Amino acid sequence: MKTDLSNYPKSYLLCFLDKCEKKEQCAHFIAQQHSRDEQLMGKAVCHAALSQQGGCPFYHPLTEIRAAWGFKRLFKNVLSRHDSSIRAAVKDYLGSNGTYYRYMHGVMLLTPEQQKHILEIFHDYGYSGELKFDGYKDVLNW
Repeated sequence: MKTDLSNYPKSYLLCFLDKCEKKEQCAHFIAQQHSRDEQLMGKAVCHAALSQQGGCPFYHPLTEIRAAWGFKRLFKNVLSRHDSSIRAAVKDYLGSNGTYYRYMHGVMLLTPEQQKHILEIFHDYGYSGELKFDGYKDVLNW
């Protein structure tokens, strides 16, 4: 991946377990290998994680996802009688007005799961067909 591997979330769990068999594919191990110079402390996986039945419970393969942002295209063909109800349902799902606008302007990116849920809100009101967000970006799924 050509992506900057030091862009993991600030409070991301880091793994230093060299004996883990899955370390080369695990996002937590990869993140610690690319830790930021200014980071002096943080959350870490402990050695006991390796002895858990079924393997490390924190294992998370590093993959890319197609993230989205913006709702203008989604609302383009929405009837005015549905507009405020759908907008309220999306804001309620995302948590607040501020969060809604951060997703609207691409400050925060919607995961595929969030995209699916928002599209289901539109489907519940009878909208189908070409429902697309304003923009898409391939990013690492930390």
